[in-house]
Amino acid sequence: MRILLTGCCGQLGQELRSRLMPLGHLFATDHQTPASDRKIFPLDLTERGSMLRILDKINPDIIVNTAAWTGVDTAETNKQKAHQINVVAPHRMAEWAAANNSLLFHYSTDYVFGGDSKKPWQETDSTVPVSEYGQSKLAGEEAIINSGCQYIILRTSWVYSSHSKNFVRTMLQLAERRKELQVVDDQLGCPTMAANVADVTVQIIQQLNAVEDPKLAGIYHYTDNKALSWCGFAERIFTKAVSIGLLKKAPDILPVDSSVFQSPASRPAYSVLNCKKITANFGVRQRSFEQALDVCLAEILSNQER
Repeated sequence: MRILLTGCCGQLGQELRSRLMPLGHLFATDHQTPASDRKIFPLDLTERGSMLRILDKINPDIIVNTAAWTGVDTAETNKQKAHQINVVAPHRMAEWAAANNSLLFHYSTDYVFGGDSKKPWQETDSTVPVSEYGQSKLAGEEAIINSGCQYIILRTSWVYSSHSKNFVRTMLQLAERRKELQVVDDQLGCPTMAANVADVTVQIIQQLNAVEDPKLAGIYHYTDNKALSWCGFAERIFTKAVSIGLLKKAPDILPVDSSVFQSPASRPAYSVLNCKKITANFGVRQRSFEQALDVCLAEILSNQER
């Protein structure tokens, strides 16, 4: 099996790279290729010719597309670039996949929803994104669906890891410098460790290879198993970080409304995802948020001690 992984240097891409290697012949690509790693191929998703040449040369059985414009606020002022990466690029991959009988595994977001629900969002619920980022990710989904290719679109939320830029690492950095932090308390979602999303991806790919049932294609939700506000998430980070010696002392947390920060982009107030479909079709069960955060913080501590 030949697998093309895009965005391999990103938060999710780094987790997927090692996990996809045992499944077949992996070709890892990114728009920026580290000089120290010659096994990563350069791929500019904004250039149609470059993408098609890579696809034709590699001829992958599966395209795993983690590349995305993920800056929620910066998407408001970089609409064209966000559209190119989140809509045009996956559309081109999907068209190639449809023409070459390949599977496209693509990632999307809880931000495709409007946030006005009181119960976890199902895959079939109406999508009304409140930001340019959410709109671009939804348009990318629609482009893939309309291409006619076989696809899995996996929506997830609030992804973090022990590396890359994310909420956990940002909170720890701020805690080292400040005694008091204001953290948003009126947005509810499910923090999800990137490694768990990668594990779920591998589990689904293995089952699709074993079963080869086209009816399993579609949109799925996966998050870890706890719904929290950003404020609640920060509290858990600090409590656990202090307990393992990663922080000497937790800062005081002041819960605030999102209006306090005046961000360029709106966020959904409620973006908890219902994950029953992925359990029913693939046997995937939500991982423990508490255990995942423990693992992440332990990795950060270990990296610091090296």
